[in-house]
Amino acid sequence: MGRACSRLGDVYKAMGDLEQAQTYHKQLFALSQQLQHPVGQCTALANLGELALAQGELDLATDYYHQLLNVAEREKQASFEAIVHSGLAAVCRARKQFREALSHYECTISICQENLDK
Repeated sequence: MGRACSRLGDVYKAMGDLEQAQTYHKQLFALSQQLQHPVGQCTALANLGELALAQGELDLATDYYHQLLNVAEREKQASFEAIVHSGLAAVCRARKQFREALSHYECTISICQENLDK
């Protein structure tokens, strides 16, 4: 069911219906929490952050990315840590905080390089 929620959210996003997409990604998050499935939680939070960013809800996007960072660090999900920094970089770009955006992108690259070396 979680995968279906995620895919439905993706399709609604592609159709431009961001509110409906958000509904399905929130369902995925709730289901993933209930099932204690951290990858599902991370996926949902990443998608919710991206949707909030697309809607210009920069504070909300930042909140989702910080929640994602907490789960990703707790569960040692480095790929999602990289997604967090990429998302926060996009938020910083939208706010014209270019130095902070650069810093987040550099963190993304660093995390990816560290994981390639493993």
